[in-house]
Amino acid sequence: MKRIKINIAKEYRESAKMLPLAQNQGYFLWSTFPLVLLHLAHLSGGIIIVLYVLFKTLKGKYSKGNTLGFELAVTFWHFLDILWLYLFLFVSFYG
Repeated sequence: MKRIKINIAKEYRESAKMLPLAQNQGYFLWSTFPLVLLHLAHLSGGIIIVLYVLFKTLKGKYSKGNTLGFELAVTFWHFLDILWLYLFLFVSFYG
C-alpha cells in the first residue's frame, strides 16, 4: 500500500510540474476546445438544415414565390462561415 501511495505522489508531482506550462498558454488553450465543440454543434445543425432544404427542393416544395426556408438555410450557413472566421481570428490573435 505504501508503494502505491509513493507512485501516486510521484505522478502528482510530475503533473503539477506541467500545470504552469498549461496555464501559461493563456486564453487560447482554455477557449479553443469549447469554441470548436460549439462550432461543431452549429455545423451539424447547419448540415441537417441544408439536407432538409435539399429534400424539400427535390420534392418540389419550393416555388418562385415560396423560398423563405431556402433563404433562411442559406443565411444560417453563411452566418456560420463568418462566425467561425471571426472566432478563429479572435482567438488566434488574442491568444
